[in-house]
Amino acid sequence: MQFEIKLEEFEKLEGKLTRFEERLALIKPVDQQALSDSFALVLTEDVRERFMSSPSTTAGGNVYGGVYWRKLSDSYLLRKPERVNGKVLIDTTRLMSSFKIDSPELISEFSDQYTYKFGTQVPYAEKLQKTWPVVVFHQELMVKLRDAYLSWAYKVFDENFYD
Repeated sequence: MQFEIKLEEFEKLEGKLTRFEERLALIKPVDQQALSDSFALVLTEDVRERFMSSPSTTAGGNVYGGVYWRKLSDSYLLRKPERVNGKVLIDTTRLMSSFKIDSPELISEFSDQYTYKFGTQVPYAEKLQKTWPVVVFHQELMVKLRDAYLSWAYKVFDENFYD
């Protein structure tokens, strides 16, 4: 068995890697949409996990991503007794549903070449985010986003710049 390394292959690779940043600037909008879609899949799954770990409305507790969701106030539960046996932020389902890929209320887009936005258009979401954080950056999420980005970058680079 033999194994050969032809040094001219390294020279070809080096030529293809030159001006990498310039080449990234030439990426087509369809490629950027693919990255947006990849990020959305990772982030919507992360939010789904948080909702699935939602604590009881009467107890509160830690949710996926390492944040605490407090219980609903006693005065609120007295006004809305139907929520007593529920789970925090899940009973109405609107907010949770707005973080699904096919939801018209989902925000998943690049506002410019380097800025990605993710969230929901539900009017009360921003207020709830302060008390019960739904979109949370944590280590595991950052690793998944990094992996999605690298997978996308390698694919786009291969498709657009390799012979």
